[in-house]
Amino acid sequence: MLLALVLAGAALGWWLLKPGATDGGQQAMAAPPPPQVTVSTPMIKDIVEWNEYTGQFQAVEEVEIRSRVSGYLDQIHFRDGQIVQAGDLLFTIDPRPFEIAVASANAQLTESKARLDLANAQLARAEQLRKKDNVSAAVYDERYQEMRAAAASVEV
Repeated sequence: MLLALVLAGAALGWWLLKPGATDGGQQAMAAPPPPQVTVSTPMIKDIVEWNEYTGQFQAVEEVEIRSRVSGYLDQIHFRDGQIVQAGDLLFTIDPRPFEIAVASANAQLTESKARLDLANAQLARAEQLRKKDNVSAAVYDERYQEMRAAAASVEV
């Protein structure tokens, strides 16, 4: 056993002292060379700081416009984003349908006035004939009611 220990010690000594054993250990322990770096001088300059945000623009005040009448737009008298005041003309609606409606209403009024004039004339005739008992009370009442209907038609 003593012989085995002596042989083991000799083998270990030979292995540690063999040529190149100390160079490999030192090479492994040596630090790698420093990396190459680029060096520049600092630049002196004024910087304007600003931030970028994603988002939407929304007006502070908003107005919803609803037409009181229907029709086609002829003109728009403002640009998007323009400041407008109360009473400013914003849109022009095609006036032709309204002009036709006014002309039709005037024609109906003229017709109703003509019927009222006829009813008044017939009522006046029936009134004179009723005084002399030449017409019945029913005919007189019919003429009176026709006159009232014609007057109501004028009001419409």
